[in-house]
Amino acid sequence: MIHTKTGSNRRILTFPAVQPCKSISVTTLLDSLIQLAGDILTFKQKHFSTNKRSFQKTIRQIQNLSIVLEEIRIRVGSPRRYFPGVSSLSEIHVIFQKLKFLLEDCTRDGARLCMLMSSDQVSDHLRILTLSISTSLSAFPVSFVDLPSEVNEVIGLVVQQAREHVVRPDSDDKKVIASVNGVLALFENRVIPDPDEINRILDHVGVRTWGDCVKEINFLGEIDAERLENKKKNNNSNARVELLSSLMGFICYCRCVILNKRDHHHHHHRDESELRVHEDLIRGIKVEDLLCPISLEIMTDPVVIETGHTYDRSSITKWFGSGNITCPKTGKILTSTELVDNVSVSHVIQKHCRANGVVLEINGRKRKGHRDVAPDSLAAKGAGRLIARFLTSELLTNGDEETVYRALREIRVLTKTGSFNRSCLVEAGCVSPLLNLLTSEDSRIQESAMAGLLNLSKHVAGKGEIAGEGKPEENSRGLLGDAGEAGGVSRRTIGVIRRGGLKLAVKILSSSEVSPGTRRGTGSVEPSFQRERQFIHAW
Repeated sequence: MIHTKTGSNRRILTFPAVQPCKSISVTTLLDSLIQLAGDILTFKQKHFSTNKRSFQKTIRQIQNLSIVLEEIRIRVGSPRRYFPGVSSLSEIHVIFQKLKFLLEDCTRDGARLCMLMSSDQVSDHLRILTLSISTSLSAFPVSFVDLPSEVNEVIGLVVQQAREHVVRPDSDDKKVIASVNGVLALFENRVIPDPDEINRILDHVGVRTWGDCVKEINFLGEIDAERLENKKKNNNSNARVELLSSLMGFICYCRCVILNKRDHHHHHHRDESELRVHEDLIRGIKVEDLLCPISLEIMTDPVVIETGHTYDRSSITKWFGSGNITCPKTGKILTSTELVDNVSVSHVIQKHCRANGVVLEINGRKRKGHRDVAPDSLAAKGAGRLIARFLTSELLTNGDEETVYRALREIRVLTKTGSFNRSCLVEAGCVSPLLNLLTSEDSRIQESAMAGLLNLSKHVAGKGEIAGEGKPEENSRGLLGDAGEAGGVSRRTIGVIRRGGLKLAVKILSSSEVSPGTRRGTGSVEPSFQRERQFIHAW
């Protein structure tokens, strides 16, 4: 049995092909080759975000080659003891596996923008694979199989096409890459780019909906986290980290500003339901379930052993290294100490840590999460500030409720995904309009505004504004706004609590650290603030 499927954890643009064993029969090898060729041909109708013309030519060559392989399979018939073409066919099998991996990467949902910017690297890989097909096919002993003359002509044609096939980035790719770099330069200077230019970029790579943007962001987040891990080890990767950060800023801008309205109604209900599923999953998990039974710490690299129990890799490795050959939890003697990655548990731990701001320790040192650091490029920082300004302006304009809700939805996501985003939104003046929206009659708007404020309260200046510090000239003192009425308790505070925002009110108003602006010179709490606090505790 020859493995031909892609592993779910394979890194982008890596090709872990499996070499067929030397004892494999020629019929088994040919059957597997024909299956692989069929898999490759299924990519014919898919959208390529880069090198489209080169891939189409290569797929046509594989289509011709599949005809040859099927004819050879018929001629070979039953297995033979000796077949001189096995080595050539084995080489082609490895090439087909690598080509399939490359095709998967270049048509993968979520990786479209990244693949476009890796156009030169993709071209190099495709060029090598194409020439390798020609070399391996030239070494195949055609005379030994006694193929029909027309099949021999097809073999000659494939070899010639592979040798003459000049693989280079498409001219259209180069133009779009230049456009992307131009937009990133505008972001660095905090200049709003032309929406039509961005739409042309998105159409070229096949990112057409809000949901497509989400997939791109998730993918970039995954590979950016990997790059950040290797950043200190390899200084040469700094430019790559900056590029990924810039692309993240670009695609976030596209999601929040360009594609927010496009096809929104079709996708936002599904995306929200998926988000709720993830949130429900995290809420239903006990922290104890994520602890390693040996170290009693949250696992950073969960693995499964023979008994089916999960441990942190470093802990179970030390256990085995100490001469133990039993399962620490059950005491069962093991016949194998093989460790298998527990991908599902790893994903759940990552979601739990992101949702709760947990910073894991690796090798005794705390690692800053991707959410805890500022973007690594000026373009991403500029894009973040432009996004914050745009979303705040959407709340201030007299738009319809759907426009306001879409902006609130983006704000809610951004405030959960990093301190830098929270800082940008506070600087853009987002707190005041969010407070005003607490009195909205639309329950969706109320809920999203409260969620956004709760997240912004993690920012020092944001907490102060929400509590009502520092802006008396705007006649808005946050949740203390009209204190002095209703027995010293503001109508806004009462409204927040009645609409289910007790958590927000408690966090902002009952915190003794909320700040200096609400205290008198002697350090005592102002009477109105004290009444707010007493009211909340009584509630």
